[in-house]
Amino acid sequence: MNGEAQKNLQMLQDFFKQDEEIKKILVNILQARDSLVGTYQMQRFLRLLDRASDQFQKVFQNFLPLLELSSEEHTNLFKNFVSYFFQKLQEDLQKCDCTEMGIYTVVTKRFSSLKPEFLDIVYQNCVANKVAFDFKKIEETCTSINELLHFYHAYIINKLNYSKVFPIVFEKNNIVLCGKETTFSKNVFDKFPVDLKSRYVRILSYDENFVYAIVRDYGHATSLKIKKDHEQVYVEYFIPTVTNFEKIQELPGLNRVSKYDDTGWATGSFRGNLEDLEEFIQKIPTDFDIKKVFK
Repeated sequence: MNGEAQKNLQMLQDFFKQDEEIKKILVNILQARDSLVGTYQMQRFLRLLDRASDQFQKVFQNFLPLLELSSEEHTNLFKNFVSYFFQKLQEDLQKCDCTEMGIYTVVTKRFSSLKPEFLDIVYQNCVANKVAFDFKKIEETCTSINELLHFYHAYIINKLNYSKVFPIVFEKNNIVLCGKETTFSKNVFDKFPVDLKSRYVRILSYDENFVYAIVRDYGHATSLKIKKDHEQVYVEYFIPTVTNFEKIQELPGLNRVSKYDDTGWATGSFRGNLEDLEEFIQKIPTDFDIKKVFK
């Protein structure tokens, strides 16, 4: 792996780690907010929010080069918006009064909110690719750290062409493993069926015990987070387009199917063996299984 590829892979690995850390901090903020008593605690809490805001801004700015691997034009939009976003966040913190309602409002609006309409906009722009990329709608609806993080994550996961950015380790038919070569990633690669009705499968390995995969033409572009769990694997999946409601119900660990226009998206997770992963992939409705989902 050359120096540039190694740098990009490390940056991606750092992003996913920071992604998890920010989520944990947001949970801590919510828990602390709900246990505040008295003006002194509320003033101290606001100062903590101010320091957390500075920390978050540095994180989002540091990962702008990662976005640039996909689109320099989009990165410039991100850069300007991140500056504007944190300016508005600081203004709201400064205006916040030390009351339960004031703190509840600023934490919800600027830190924890994840609005359904924002999720729909991110879905359309980063996942479904059914519309031209519309950054203005992102700017108009993104108000919280949680939403900004969700947008970053969806963009990086769905817009980066991993096989162009990271070195190809193994390849068979239309299945490509790129990134870091590990025993676990090779085992996952070997278990992917070669007879899939997919134009391409991209498996990204950046950790000893974790890979990320995108399977095109299965639910449009199903994404899989596959983590080694002792002798088994733990799989989280996101299916951005449901093409057959009956078949989707057969998937293990299905926990949510949401309507979107005349189709939908689905999420779930399960624990099993690598053989179970192979069987699961074969069960995902393909783009050729189109059947109206919601009447």
